[in-house]
Amino acid sequence: MKTGLVSRYHPLLVTLHWLLAVLVVAMLCAGFLLLAPMPSTDPQKIGILLIHMSVGMSIPALMAVRFIVRMWTRRPADATTGNRPLDRIAPLPPSFASYLTFVAHGYVALLLAGLIALHVVAALYHQFVGKDRLFRRMWFGQRFSGPRSPGSGELTSGPVITSR
Repeated sequence: MKTGLVSRYHPLLVTLHWLLAVLVVAMLCAGFLLLAPMPSTDPQKIGILLIHMSVGMSIPALMAVRFIVRMWTRRPADATTGNRPLDRIAPLPPSFASYLTFVAHGYVALLLAGLIALHVVAALYHQFVGKDRLFRRMWFGQRFSGPRSPGSGELTSGPVITSR
């Protein structure tokens, strides 16, 4: 993990984070509020479904780009809740392999909606209870909190992995 000297995430990571947040919420809203209640015989459904599928396919591609940028750029030190048991919560199930594709999509959408709610609650906890200014790290602004050494560019030759 490449940490140190930066107090914020790379601007491309910030942009991708918020773009993906908007796209995921938009897809959940389109799925639950537009497509689910609309009868399959409605001629408008195919148009909305095409947009839903196109944007839905772009989300994993943007997530892959975000993952690559995250591996190749410096980032702030890990955030903590200040409570060790809370830091160890991992709500994702180990596998979705047992679900049928259509059923899995619905469960994944509900899980994703729950994780988004959990993410928002955790961010609000950091901002208003922990008062650790976590929102500042995920917004645009000066990244480096200390003096930069020569040659410490934004992108490096490869990921740096260190043990904790």
